[in-house]
Amino acid sequence: MAGDNDAVLWRVEAERLAGENEILQARVVDLEAQVVALSEKVATLAKLAFGEKSEKAKSKEGPSGAAPPESVTDAGSMRRRRRGQQPGSRGHGRRDYSGLETEEEVHDVFEDQRCCRECGTRYAPFGEETSEQIDWVVRVVRVIHRRPTYRKNCKCKVRGILVAPVVPKPIPKGLFTSQFLARLLVEKYVLGRPLHRIGAALAHEGLDVSDATLVANIEALSTLLAPLDAAIRARNATSSHLHVDETSWKVFEKVDGKLNNRWWLWVFIGADTTGV
Repeated sequence: MAGDNDAVLWRVEAERLAGENEILQARVVDLEAQVVALSEKVATLAKLAFGEKSEKAKSKEGPSGAAPPESVTDAGSMRRRRRGQQPGSRGHGRRDYSGLETEEEVHDVFEDQRCCRECGTRYAPFGEETSEQIDWVVRVVRVIHRRPTYRKNCKCKVRGILVAPVVPKPIPKGLFTSQFLARLLVEKYVLGRPLHRIGAALAHEGLDVSDATLVANIEALSTLLAPLDAAIRARNATSSHLHVDETSWKVFEKVDGKLNNRWWLWVFIGADTTGV
């Protein structure tokens, strides 16, 4: 009988502890939710006061500057959320590429195959099936400008030879078109590709050009775009709110008294301008 009484007591105690454990787990979940909410508020206030943080990788932060969202297990423990789209979440659907330049190719059945093999009756048109692909075409083209000349056949006191005006060039006596130079600037300063890689990519497309030639064209464009640069700097200086940060910048040029190639480039980001 004593053993049965002990078993009953221990069963009652186990049920009591299980109930307390459920209450404590619910409390832990509630407190964790409060911590997440308060962290988001702190991150939002910090962002409003100090702006975005550039020193830390954004991949380690959530959308509001807090830690990555985590999911709670049944046992109350925390585990990291898997990367990528979550199971059961709504997808984004197929992207729309109708804004791209479009070329159509018709793949039709051969004429002699449009008849019934048994009786020879021709098949009737019945709509079409369509599918699409995205092609990536990179072309380096040599453009030859021809300007026919004309001489007069009369004795009037007018111009003896007629010829169309010289095609304007962004760089006098330059070899490259404005589109080429714009692409060069995008490759170098937007995509951040080194000049030797740009030269290698051009060589892969059939254009053998030296790095020195590319550098000379960039220097000429710097002079050409100087007025625009001055206007951007002036507007940036009058901005009511600026985000300022510095970044390491390698300058491979020998300077008297400078022992290394490291410099610091200060960046001033305004509402619609960026100055350095």
